[in-house]
Amino acid sequence: MVKLGVSDFEGTLMPYGQSELTGNVKARIKKALEKNMTVAVSSGRTYNELVSYLGEFEDKLFFICCDGAYYVKDGKPLYQKHIEKADLDLFFTAAKDGLSFVLHGAFKNYSVGSLPEEADVFCATPIERREQVSEKIFKVTTYKKELKPSPYSGLRMHWDGGANLSAQYVNRFANK
Repeated sequence: MVKLGVSDFEGTLMPYGQSELTGNVKARIKKALEKNMTVAVSSGRTYNELVSYLGEFEDKLFFICCDGAYYVKDGKPLYQKHIEKADLDLFFTAAKDGLSFVLHGAFKNYSVGSLPEEADVFCATPIERREQVSEKIFKVTTYKKELKPSPYSGLRMHWDGGANLSAQYVNRFANK
């Protein structure tokens, strides 16, 4: 008997290029839950983004968000590995030289600089200074340029590539 089901969101539950879940996917999640399976959804997206797609299952699923930096069950955080302020300052310093990036919190995204048109960013609030951020940040996505953090920083590059030449950074102890 299967007790646990874990699925990636992008490209698996939500096929690339689509903007909503199909009824078939929702039916399978519902069927798994009816069989008393524990179901987790893993994604690079924020908790708020995932709930916008999976709201009807919000109190039934485990959410592994921001590439493993933020885990949630029943709306309560189970695990958090945010990026420290000193490491966030590295991005803001690089913004002076033209680095554009998005800060991903659990509930909100913040954009700094001029993002490429093809950047897929969920409801980002434009800001200029770190002091404008009102929550912990779990992931940073840069565009067109990479940040080269010191090996002694609390950051690790999680992913690099893609059509919009982006790179993603998380706390070095976050992992999905």
